[in-house]
Amino acid sequence: MIDFTYVNWNEVPLFSTAAEAAMLFGVHEKTVKKWINQGELRAIRTGNKSNGPIRIPKAALQEYENTHLIETESQPERTFEND
Repeated sequence: MIDFTYVNWNEVPLFSTAAEAAMLFGVHEKTVKKWINQGELRAIRTGNKSNGPIRIPKAALQEYENTHLIETESQPERTFEND
């Protein structure tokens, strides 16, 4: 389990990139891609199905949060604006 801060789901688009998901969860983009490759985080490829861009549905991010992450109070809320 990974410690995370509260995610403001109202700020999250319906589909996110791996980089955006990494920002939300406070991890590296490669970590998000690892979760996808291991089948832990649901994602879809757009365009070319073998190497097209990855998009992660908002519902998949919420599901991952609920099943794999634990909340801490030590960090501020994460949104796309907290770069």
